Amino acid sequence: MLANHRVCKAVREMNLSDFIDFVANDFYNFLLFYTYLDQKIPFIENEISIYEDGGFPCGWKGNFPNGSFVVFSCCFIP
Repeated sequence: MLANHRVCKAVREMNLSDFIDFVANDFYNFLLFYTYLDQKIPFIENEISIYEDGGFPCGWKGNFPNGSFVVFSCCFIP
C-alpha cells in the first residue's frame, strides 16, 4: 500500500540523521534475524522486499498481523 499524503509529508520533513538511524536499525535487525534464526519470517521478508524495490516501510495499516505495510516510494506503482 502506498503512503498517503500525511505520511509522505512526515517522511520528507524527517531529520536526515533520524532517517538514517531508522533504516540502519532495520538492517541491523535483518542481520540479527538471518544470523540467529533458522526460519524465514514473512514480516521481515516483506520488509526486505520493500527496501529492495526502493521503498521505505513507514507504517502499518490494519490490526497486526492482519493488514499491510504503509510504504513511501518515489516510484509510481500501478
